[in-house]
Amino acid sequence: MSRRDKQTMPDVESWIGLVDTPRFIVRAVTVLAPKSPVDFVLKLAGWVFGTVILRLVLTLAATQGVTLAELVKNGIIGATVATVFITIGLTLVMHQYKLQLALAKLALTDLLTGLANRRAFMAEAEARIDSEDPIIILLLDLDHFKRINDTFGHDIGDQCLKTFAEFMRRAVRQGDLAARVGGEEFAVLLDNGTSQEVAVALGGRIASGTSAQLVTDVISLTASVGFAQARPGEGVAEVLSRADAALYNAKETGRARLVLARAA
Repeated sequence: MSRRDKQTMPDVESWIGLVDTPRFIVRAVTVLAPKSPVDFVLKLAGWVFGTVILRLVLTLAATQGVTLAELVKNGIIGATVATVFITIGLTLVMHQYKLQLALAKLALTDLLTGLANRRAFMAEAEARIDSEDPIIILLLDLDHFKRINDTFGHDIGDQCLKTFAEFMRRAVRQGDLAARVGGEEFAVLLDNGTSQEVAVALGGRIASGTSAQLVTDVISLTASVGFAQARPGEGVAEVLSRADAALYNAKETGRARLVLARAA
């Protein structure tokens, strides 16, 4: 090693003192300019891991009497720094992957109620339409919802939608898919193999509804329900059309009831 190297290169013990302090980690994360709390935690975790490795290398070097210049010359410091950035990179990749999964789920979720949205419902119905067991769809509409909005306001209307959605979530079974497919319109795709008797009983319970407890009022929430079971060769659109006709019939004949679609 040249005399100049000895004069300009700090010793290993000095570097141990530098990295063996929380200020080094905080300074490093600050330089990376985190843009959010999650970003800060991810970068901090990466730097903590990298700092531990760097300190371990430097400590071993000091016990063996190896100089910092020799570590640099042999590529050990470079490899250690690379490990730090690889760790940060992998952490960020995992964070990005989890974010993409969350966004994909969000795209299939109704933001107000947390139920599946129309896109998710249609995709699942299309996936099941060709199964051996014919699909059954319950299409339902909250009764007198416009009156609720006009009387109590849209905020209370939204609260009623969320209350009814939670009621539906509790009413359906594992394998059923409950969705909000319109303003006050909901749908249930029954699990494959569900009998007509079971489906009618479930639809009847949903039609009977629940109630929304407000500060000074209790609002009764019932639904008109149309029932349709897929016929051979029938597509999802045709099943929904028959369920919608049955739903209209339920409204015309008194609401808070289930009506079966016509077989013909």
